[in-house]
Amino acid sequence: MHSLWNRSFIATSIGNFFQFMTFQALLATLPLFVLDSLHGNNNRIGMIMASFMIGSLVVRPFVGKWLYLFGKKKMLLLSLLLFLLATLSYLWVDHFYILLLIRIIHGISFGISSTAFATLAIDFIPLRKRGEGMGYFSVSVSLAMVLGPFLGLLLLDTFSFFFLFLVCLFFSFVSLASVFFLHELPSSTEEIPSFPKGIHGFFELRVIPVALAACFLSFVFGGVNSFISVYAHERHLAYMASYFFMTYAIVVLVSRPFVGKLFDRFGGNSIIYIGCSFFFVGILLLSQASTPFLFILSSVFIGCGFGSITPSLQTLAVFSASKERIGLATATYFCFFDFGLGLGSILLGLIATHTSFSDMYLFSSLFIAISMFIYHRFHARKKR
Repeated sequence: MHSLWNRSFIATSIGNFFQFMTFQALLATLPLFVLDSLHGNNNRIGMIMASFMIGSLVVRPFVGKWLYLFGKKKMLLLSLLLFLLATLSYLWVDHFYILLLIRIIHGISFGISSTAFATLAIDFIPLRKRGEGMGYFSVSVSLAMVLGPFLGLLLLDTFSFFFLFLVCLFFSFVSLASVFFLHELPSSTEEIPSFPKGIHGFFELRVIPVALAACFLSFVFGGVNSFISVYAHERHLAYMASYFFMTYAIVVLVSRPFVGKLFDRFGGNSIIYIGCSFFFVGILLLSQASTPFLFILSSVFIGCGFGSITPSLQTLAVFSASKERIGLATATYFCFFDFGLGLGSILLGLIATHTSFSDMYLFSSLFIAISMFIYHRFHARKKR
């Protein structure tokens, strides 16, 4: 394929967007659902947020194999059907442990479908436009990470949780429908690659330095995504929570076209270093945000930072592997990324319970510095 904007790439990006819209809308609003409808606390919020990631982590190591053994399109279709059924189940949740079980099942389906979407997208991106293509594909994730919470919180201001779950069900259906617009895969006639035994059959080891750096960054962002709505209420800025995500979305939209092209021209190092610096400043500002101005300014810096780092790291990860192991590379990257999100939701929630959200965000900023060190020491220097 010579054109980046072919039908299959567009369908894959749209399907991925609506899947992440469901995920992110629930991620921002379920903490309030746990507090208000299920009478939970911060610890239970962390458990609900982490259970999704645990379900995802359980299947991630196997997805790379399954995509080639059973077919990428078939695995995507089956996982999105399960994703749709899990979303439907939220309509009848009335107990904490029922929600916990649904979140695990939802996470399992998401672990398969998100890996399949990312692997399929690579199949439909021309090699000479890989940075630009992955940059645009990652827009579907980055935009959903902010539009999902924004829309979810906006709906809760006017409607009920039941209506919110219906909207998420619609998003899940659109994601499923996108599968039927995919062309036959370019790799469909290729032989199924042989997978070595042991850890090499489940993980792409060359991806681990980049994936580990992403893990520490997602750990920090887990605290933003899981607790920003509760933090805003604590700071008497509840009305600003949705605007936080909207600002992030605008920043990502404006910066993303440039990030992909800069990546193709200059490589990933400069983007990673500058992006981490912006992310670090954004988290520091968020920890001290007592006014609407600081709250929104932190969102600008986080959008410039985290919004540009994640597609760049994912691109570095998947293209550090050979073509037949791109599925494994994608699964390995997301395995570490999901682990960071889940662990951040649990540990940072515990820290916030025993200290404050301000101290929690201040503490989490240290992990951005750790991520930069890992990236520089184990990837950037070796590549140079």
